[in-house]
Amino acid sequence: MPPVIFVHDFTGMLWGLDSLAAALHAPCLGICCSKRLIDDCQSMHQLARQYVQLLPDSMRQPQVQLVGH
Repeated sequence: MPPVIFVHDFTGMLWGLDSLAAALHAPCLGICCSKRLIDDCQSMHQLARQYVQLLPDSMRQPQVQLVGH
């Protein structure tokens, strides 16, 4: 299973995703808000691409699942 990357909620934090991450049978990584990245993005697609670039090489696979709220 590809890694699951959790993107912060409207608070910029990951609090609401802890229980979901614990229930999944996959490697998980959470990304908190970065004002520096958000300011330059015009769409969710651009933001997702920016966040994927933050991932460690070991988690960059051909397929990555982004989960956000």
